[in-house]
Amino acid sequence: MKKLTFWWKQFCFSVGAQINAVLLLMLILFLSFSIYNHSLFNQFNARYQKEIDQYYSILELKNHFLQSGILFEEYMKTGNRTTLAEFNDTYEKARSVIDILYTESTNEESWYLLRGIDQSFESYYSECCNASFLYNGSDYRYYDSFYYSQTIGGYLEKYTNELLQYALESSVDSNRELTYRRKVMTAFNMGAVAAACVLIAASASYIFVRVTRPLNELKKQVEEIGRGNLDAHVKESSGENTVSMLSRAFNHMAFSLKEKIESEKQLLVEQRKNEEYEKLLSQARFLALQSQINPHFLFNTLNSINRTVMLGRREQALTMLDSLSVLLRYNLADAQMPALLGEELGITEEYLKIQKMRFSSRLNVDVRHDRKLEQAVTLPRFTLQPLVENAVIHGLEPKEEGGTLILDVRKTGNYIRIRICDNGMGIEKERLERIRRRLSEKQPERIGVWNIWQRLSLYTGRDDSLKIMSKKGAGTIVSIYLHRGEEDV
Repeated sequence: MKKLTFWWKQFCFSVGAQINAVLLLMLILFLSFSIYNHSLFNQFNARYQKEIDQYYSILELKNHFLQSGILFEEYMKTGNRTTLAEFNDTYEKARSVIDILYTESTNEESWYLLRGIDQSFESYYSECCNASFLYNGSDYRYYDSFYYSQTIGGYLEKYTNELLQYALESSVDSNRELTYRRKVMTAFNMGAVAAACVLIAASASYIFVRVTRPLNELKKQVEEIGRGNLDAHVKESSGENTVSMLSRAFNHMAFSLKEKIESEKQLLVEQRKNEEYEKLLSQARFLALQSQINPHFLFNTLNSINRTVMLGRREQALTMLDSLSVLLRYNLADAQMPALLGEELGITEEYLKIQKMRFSSRLNVDVRHDRKLEQAVTLPRFTLQPLVENAVIHGLEPKEEGGTLILDVRKTGNYIRIRICDNGMGIEKERLERIRRRLSEKQPERIGVWNIWQRLSLYTGRDDSLKIMSKKGAGTIVSIYLHRGEEDV
């Protein structure tokens, strides 16, 4: 008891001991706050990463479903065994993604959605295998299995979209909870910092009263910290006295506070990286759409050349093949790189050369554009040619007397307007409204027009960059609007 009284008296009379006790308390609190904040940050980051991984897995699964449908449809058309092997490989990939999503499923509703997708996909694959078996045996019943597999494929897309929608809704709730906890954590930290500041101010006043002049410098540096100068530093005196211990403790505290600020800056950097990741996803969607248009175009062009050869016009067929080779070389360019307007016009004229040989006097072509505009704007590759192809095949070819196609490019305000006009069959009003509605709802009616509209929307950032006007029996006008940029205004 006497020893305890002795040490208590020493503590009461020793300014250094009292200051050390205060600093020790502050250090414990700071470490506790740091550990707590670090733990919460790890929880936030882990949950966010899990949601991102789940989104990516669902999108990857959706892509595998789409790819398997395309491959199997192509196999049923061509009988190519390589295509069937690719279809089976896509099935295995989709199977692996489904297994991963099972392990990531955290609630009953998502598990049931995933199980529905799993069972539907197995039924889809079974029907595809049955259709392939009947097809190889020349049994015409293969079409029933093929049609049923396509129906199941539609359900697969619906279920996958529902799973993605559910994941997004769950993410909203999760983010709302995380935002609330982050606000609580911020308020808690601000209170802790405020309490620490009060404690520092009280200690500084006590030191000013009880300690001599050498500690005035420490007081000034504490004030610098209060002003936001995180590089504040005091010269440490030699020896194991009160001043030296306080100096070292102060310097350590300033360094720790600076580290905390730097960690918050690093958090902002990570947020910017996440924004870049979203941008990369948009680019990946653009490239996926770009790759869809090429087989569609190649099939139609080769079909035209085949008809020309069957009609006995071999010289024209050779010329058409030369133009096709130009088109294919253009197609081999980097799909991610946009094309100049002049390049798109040139490749479209090559295509029209092929069709002009095929239809002869039934097809009249009028291309109107200012040469100065060829270098003024860029657009996604193979934008104009598929639209011209639609005008020729669906608008002019069905007319016995043929017709005229006009490709007009001109300035309109801050935009360059590209119009593809034909006086062909036109589109019925109800069908035109259905096409427009499905474009606005992002539901593809056909690969061609929807693909071009989607790529233009991703490229320009606008949903109104492509417009369609038509009247049954009068013709069709397709308009594209591209912003010229400030340098061209």
